[in-house]
Amino acid sequence: MAKAPLLDLASLDIENEALPRETIAHYLPQRFEFQLVGRVIHLDREKGLIAAYTDFNPEDWWAKGHFPGHPLVPGVLLTEAAAQVATLLWKELIPVEHRDKLIGFGGLDQVRFRGQVKPPQRVIFLAQVGRLGTRVSQFPTQALIGDRIVFEGTILGVSI
Repeated sequence: MAKAPLLDLASLDIENEALPRETIAHYLPQRFEFQLVGRVIHLDREKGLIAAYTDFNPEDWWAKGHFPGHPLVPGVLLTEAAAQVATLLWKELIPVEHRDKLIGFGGLDQVRFRGQVKPPQRVIFLAQVGRLGTRVSQFPTQALIGDRIVFEGTILGVSI
């Protein structure tokens, strides 16, 4: 995977709402603690590229136990958040008649954790289409704090 961000972060407007919250809630089945997309701030349908953020906080459900006194965002939550962002991109790009399908993990490739995420932190998630289909899709993804990549990996999504 690339060591550079998939998108020029200087081009992002953190206040932009590229997808309304209602659309995010419609597309993602995750609720409550597992809805990990705070806001979609960039969506380029032509380039197959999306950016969103999540604010991780010391009061989050996992923080008390992972690790007591030194909360560290679990890698599985970074992976899940990246997958949710990729799901939003998939839903926006596939034909309308397939948008009610669920997409789940089919696999992970080349996953690397390149830095710690300690709350409170805002993490920007980027996803790009590698391969798009109604049954199987592939998305290179990254998570960044500032301009530093803290997670990257390719997510394989399958419709279920």
